[in-house]
Amino acid sequence: QSQTVKDNCASEGLPGDFSLDNNQSSTLVGGNPDLKPETSESFTLGVVYQPEFIENFSVAVDYYDIEIEDGLGAPSTSAIISECYNSENFSASSCDLILGPEAVGRPGYSGSEFRDSQGYMAGILAGTANISTFTTSGFDFDVKWAADLGDGMFNLRVDGTVLDEYKYLAQEGAETLELAGKFGADTNFGGRVAAFPELRTNLTMGYQIGDFDWSWITRYQDGVTDINYDVDDLSSEVGSYVYHDVQMNYFFSETTTFTLGARNVFDKQPPYVTNNNDMNTLNSSYDTAGQYWYGRISMKF
Repeated sequence: QSQTVKDNCASEGLPGDFSLDNNQSSTLVGGNPDLKPETSESFTLGVVYQPEFIENFSVAVDYYDIEIEDGLGAPSTSAIISECYNSENFSASSCDLILGPEAVGRPGYSGSEFRDSQGYMAGILAGTANISTFTTSGFDFDVKWAADLGDGMFNLRVDGTVLDEYKYLAQEGAETLELAGKFGADTNFGGRVAAFPELRTNLTMGYQIGDFDWSWITRYQDGVTDINYDVDDLSSEVGSYVYHDVQMNYFFSETTTFTLGARNVFDKQPPYVTNNNDMNTLNSSYDTAGQYWYGRISMKF
């Protein structure tokens, strides 16, 4: 612990050997009538190229640069305490969020405004607030080509995203997370962990003939590394991943379509990562259901 933390604890009358059985604290969570709208600024630039010398061929590239400020989130209890106690004489604004034991109906610790009679932090205000900032930039691309093949039409498409930057600041005083090429939480400290690969791309091959339309889709995403990488973890990295899907459409009429398909045809299992919320995988970014088939009938009225 820093000397500032030791000095602040001493000012509360805590002995030098003070310790707690656990890190529990009473926290107040909920809504906030003073919330403001999130604000954003974005810059996009796109080009489309359709050469005359290649029939049914086009290339589209879009650049994006987006910043979101005053993002909604719930502040981290531990971050509030850390920022407050690491400030001289409790001068940080986060100290105003520690309301003390009276806010939760507990007796106080003599000499401290923040602790209950047992020495635990009490009355921490961690409701939803405008506290986070996102910035991201990259490129989207889409390449299409089609050609006559036999009595039908063959279609080829490659589309995807190149992620150049993805930064997330959960709240003032926290560390800015640089998530491009990593996996980590992007909503708040208690949020779901997701992968942010630098490249995602889909290859779609299709063939249309008569009332039938078949397609094969290959989904690819780059490997990622735990933003909290630890060499002692069993698995803090995920290699590149490829999934394959297949789908068939039959057009009964202009208004009725029957669809049959399968996702994750080869039943690729999700990656193992060390102790992500006790799931040991990234269910927000990888298929945890395995191979599954589906069918549907669509009708337009």
